[in-house]
Amino acid sequence: MSLLLPKWNGDMIGAMHRIGITEDAVAGAMGVTRTYLSRQLNSPKVSSDTKAKIENAIVYEAMKRGFSRKDVL
Repeated sequence: MSLLLPKWNGDMIGAMHRIGITEDAVAGAMGVTRTYLSRQLNSPKVSSDTKAKIENAIVYEAMKRGFSRKDVL
């Protein structure tokens, strides 16, 4: 069993870290709890729909801070 998460998870967590976005901010933008978001970010299997929602929330929070979609993805 691999303990490594898929690249997507690391990319999203890395983007949040680089830009200074908290899980609370992303969860708030998604309308979910931080616990739910954390479970998804640390899960090896995330649905494509959930991935899109997380990506969009991170981009939304990044743009509020003056970054572009390209800075995130």
